[in-house]
Amino acid sequence: LNIAIKPHPNQTFISKKTVNKLKEQYKNLNWIDEKTSNNSLFLSGIKFGISIHGTILAELAYKNLLPLCCGENPTINYNFTFKANSKEEYKNLILNHQKLKFDKNKMNEIGEFMFMNYLN
Repeated sequence: LNIAIKPHPNQTFISKKTVNKLKEQYKNLNWIDEKTSNNSLFLSGIKFGISIHGTILAELAYKNLLPLCCGENPTINYNFTFKANSKEEYKNLILNHQKLKFDKNKMNEIGEFMFMNYLN
């Protein structure tokens, strides 16, 4: 797989230190500058995005890009993300992403999520 990682643009100092260690350990991965806009990523031809907690999950779904996640996150109660509950499920989502399909109510759910998460 061609994997690229974009660190969170507002990460903490401790997180930045951890990311720097990971960059040294995994030099074969594509590390994207944290200042790169999400829109640039969306237009780059990516097939899916992965986030554990990020609100980028709703942005990915809105742009018809598959949002893969695991663990507790703000989108957990919505069906516009594809959630893994185990390492095996996570691997399966990644390797079989081309078989994933959005729910027909995706846009309504994204709208509700945006309202509940940012405006309510």
